[in-house]
Amino acid sequence: FGYSLPILGAVSMFLAAGIFGPAVVAGIAVLSGLIISFWSGTNIFLPLEMALFATCLGWIFFQNYRTPFFNALRRPALATIPVVLGYPLLYMISTLFLSQGSVGMRLTFGLRHILTISITFGVMIFIAGLISEIIAYVLKTRWGTQGSRIPSPAERKLSARFLISVIPLSIVLLAVLVISAWLIAGRAARQMLEGRMSTAAEMAAQSIPFYLETGQNLLLRLASEHLYEHSTEDIRTLLISQRREIPYFSQLIYLDPQGELITSDPGDAITSPALSVEELNQIGAASIVPIDIISVKPEQGSAAALLSFIAGVKDENGDLRGILIGRSDLAINPFAKPLITSVGSLSVLDGEGMLVDENGYILYHEDPDQVMSQYEGKRSSSPQFSNEITSDGDIDLVYYHPVKGKPWSVIVTVPNSFIQQQGVNIALPLLIVIILLVILAVIIFRYGLRSVTSSLEDLATQANRMARGELDQPLVPGGEDEVGQLRLAFEQMRSSLKSRLDELNRLLYVSQGIATTIDLEESLNRVLESAMAVGAASARVYLLPSIIPDSTGGSSSALQMGSGSAAEEYAFLDEQVSSLTEKQKVLKLNNLTRPKIFANPDERTTPQAILALALQHENEHYGTFWIAFEHPHQFNDEEVRYISTLAGQAALATANARLFITTEVGRQRLESVLNSTPDPVFVTDQDDKLLLANSAAQETF
Repeated sequence: FGYSLPILGAVSMFLAAGIFGPAVVAGIAVLSGLIISFWSGTNIFLPLEMALFATCLGWIFFQNYRTPFFNALRRPALATIPVVLGYPLLYMISTLFLSQGSVGMRLTFGLRHILTISITFGVMIFIAGLISEIIAYVLKTRWGTQGSRIPSPAERKLSARFLISVIPLSIVLLAVLVISAWLIAGRAARQMLEGRMSTAAEMAAQSIPFYLETGQNLLLRLASEHLYEHSTEDIRTLLISQRREIPYFSQLIYLDPQGELITSDPGDAITSPALSVEELNQIGAASIVPIDIISVKPEQGSAAALLSFIAGVKDENGDLRGILIGRSDLAINPFAKPLITSVGSLSVLDGEGMLVDENGYILYHEDPDQVMSQYEGKRSSSPQFSNEITSDGDIDLVYYHPVKGKPWSVIVTVPNSFIQQQGVNIALPLLIVIILLVILAVIIFRYGLRSVTSSLEDLATQANRMARGELDQPLVPGGEDEVGQLRLAFEQMRSSLKSRLDELNRLLYVSQGIATTIDLEESLNRVLESAMAVGAASARVYLLPSIIPDSTGGSSSALQMGSGSAAEEYAFLDEQVSSLTEKQKVLKLNNLTRPKIFANPDERTTPQAILALALQHENEHYGTFWIAFEHPHQFNDEEVRYISTLAGQAALATANARLFITTEVGRQRLESVLNSTPDPVFVTDQDDKLLLANSAAQETF
């Protein structure tokens, strides 16, 4: 994707994604990307990019989630938004792999073109989305998925809802942190680089006056030697001696007042290179200006210009007797070495340094072709930084520093890609730490939420078991937080329900025993066994002697029954407990350690807690039903209610047994009376059905 993408280039991808789905459109996109890459010979990642976008579009159009967000996302016009927002990131990633040069250069290239390319891509995608919106309206039955809508992941799982809400926020925060770190690192890198550039330029600028003044002083001193009084050979010897003693000038030339050569050192100095137009013009002004400095273009391949110092040789009367020219090669002059070193010190930063004279000509440059060419950049009377676009489209950071008191300027430049590279070097460790922290935070939150979701899953499973009546599987409590409290409440509810069901089962067991038999002892045994479920050491029933008649209709002895390990030990308390319950229907004694309520002449073992209830039926006291504990026990309402229910069942069983025995005694008495009568006797019901006949009646018929 780039500047050459056609406006309608994405329409076919949208249509294929909306009609055929992600699998088919991905294959078509890969094939198209391979053809384009093979034809253009660029961007080997194009098939992957096209397949990625096509697959995303196909999934968006064919997902069948029912939430408003996903419903809106299936519209082609709205589906373009995530595609357009995600493209800049994909472009920067592909640029880092496809571009050449350092990471900074790749980033610079990507950042310089990302806005234009993103706008081009966005326009193409939005146009394709609008056209596809119309086609999707026309082809309703064929566009996207037609299946029934299903809950989205956020609806099905709490963890998915958490991640869907947290991950976008994390991405936004990560982007903000990354951009902030990038900007801060870039600014720090630029400030450090500006400091280094200004230092190098200032050091070079400080060396220039010394260099120029040294050349002026040397040439003026040589011009004051009355060269016109010496022979040509002596002048040449003097020039050679001057160059050897102080290796400042690479060429010394002595001319007569008309500009004709008298002598030089070396001998071909006047032709290597030849005198320039500026030098020839200045020769005529040598009688007016004591000394002047002119920039001369060097021979081919030199990295620095020649500086031509021109001074007039005058006699005592001030008449011009000759012209002395001293040429200094900046590239090899030892006095210019600190200057050249300072200017070229930024080469390690991929930067360049140059010297510019008052006419804008470049006196020194690492590229020999640039020497004595015109400097086209900005010039100023004060030091300043600026960004300038190079001929190849790159951006350079330029520092322009004019030399105080001299018409020269020092200019140093560093590519913006180096600043980006320095920013990467500074920001990369921080970015890695930020990304790792974000990933770690998401993982911690995810696994922290997993404890909540797993607890909720356990609770849901437990609720299903409870709905099926499976109450035997305990739920292990965990933690003191809200989730732990919820688990504890669920476990308490399960335990309570199980206890209630167990009580109901035991009560049903007792009721069934009472309903299916008239045997009082069997019925009471069931009641006593059920009472032991509360953890008591003994459960006992005491019935008064007058309650259950004997076979003759008279009173029988008291009925005492017990169950439990200490039932026999506590039997001596039956009458005392019964007498107390005649006055108080419910007797609850939680702690019998100190109070002496019961008489114990034989010093027998006594219980430490008792719950006793009176057995009554139709306001008649039958006796007592009581349970005992070996240690103090706090009776709760549930235990009292349960034992009260059992006591009611025991009273009912007693009443039924009493009624049956009374009826049976009456029947036996009636049968004895009838059998003793010699007359036939018949007993019928209201329907004239025969119920009973005496012996006389049986013998008669």
